[in-house]
Amino acid sequence: MPGLIVGQNEMKEFKVHFSEELFTLMEYREADLPAVMMLTTSLIDFESKEVFAWHLSIVIGCEDIAENGMPSKKEREEILEPFCDRFEEAIELKENGKPNALLLARITWNETRELVFRVFDPEVANSFLQKEIENDECERGFEFQMDHDPEWEKASWMFDMFRNAKPNQAELDNA
Repeated sequence: MPGLIVGQNEMKEFKVHFSEELFTLMEYREADLPAVMMLTTSLIDFESKEVFAWHLSIVIGCEDIAENGMPSKKEREEILEPFCDRFEEAIELKENGKPNALLLARITWNETRELVFRVFDPEVANSFLQKEIENDECERGFEFQMDHDPEWEKASWMFDMFRNAKPNQAELDNA
């Protein structure tokens, strides 16, 4: 993700510099079921939030389930990972080195995999998703929702979970 975006959005010029992508894998429980989230933690302190003002959530249904609503190894490796990789590539759609979207998280929970993006131009992402629905050739069913969220409020619970999971630095210094 390192790079620089220079452009205009609603008559405002912006420059965005991307630092190195950092990911954190977090395990937690929701509604008494295990959940796993891969969070792009390098976006927590991202300063140009208004550039990627749209929140896109894509929920993919899993079919081959192991225990506790988690997909089997075969489902993950043969279906989910290629499906998610293809969707990520199309939605991020880099043009001249400028991404249209940033992957915020992959969440696996309760027989689903969710992809969460922050999007610059919602029409690009929506166009791809509508074509996928019309073609009806996806390996698994999915649904999506895209909302204008310039303050990244819909992502705040993920960032809070990460911050709260980190040990308190004062406790580490006194150990």
